[in-house]
Amino acid sequence: MKSFSKSVCFLVLGWVISLSALAQTVVRGPYLQMQTDDGISIHWRTDTATDSVVRYGTSPGALTSSETVGGLRTDHEVSLTGLGNGQQFWYSVGDSVGTLAGDSSFHFHTAPASGSAADTRIWVIGDSGTANADARAVRDAYKAWAASDPADFWIMLGDNAYNDGTDAEYQAAVFDTYP
Repeated sequence: MKSFSKSVCFLVLGWVISLSALAQTVVRGPYLQMQTDDGISIHWRTDTATDSVVRYGTSPGALTSSETVGGLRTDHEVSLTGLGNGQQFWYSVGDSVGTLAGDSSFHFHTAPASGSAADTRIWVIGDSGTANADARAVRDAYKAWAASDPADFWIMLGDNAYNDGTDAEYQAAVFDTYP
């Protein structure tokens, strides 16, 4: 009977751990920062603490490389380096259990080699922290105008989240408005 009780306890524990792994959701991002000629930093937030894994590769169906940051956290940052310059990569984000977000639209380019010339499109906005219909109209107009030739990167000049710059205001004004 004691052996049966232990088996049931382990079964229930395994079930609870499995359910918690399935319950994790990406609530912010992923978003890209700090692009270099051989790397990039990928950030995202989850609703529960997990380890951090980025899977990546040179085609959307073959994410054959990965980078892991151990330790449980809700705000994730994984830096990829040594990728080579001027290349396109696809990626997914998740944890050691599996993928939480990633499809064929999740991709980035490393910058051209240092010192080489390249055409670059930059989207620059400012005072966009209202999180209202005006901000969404600017976003939608730009996306329509640049649909066939999108920006290589985006710069926000300031006043990104009104009134106090709280995390909730940034979520609404930046991450929800400009996904």
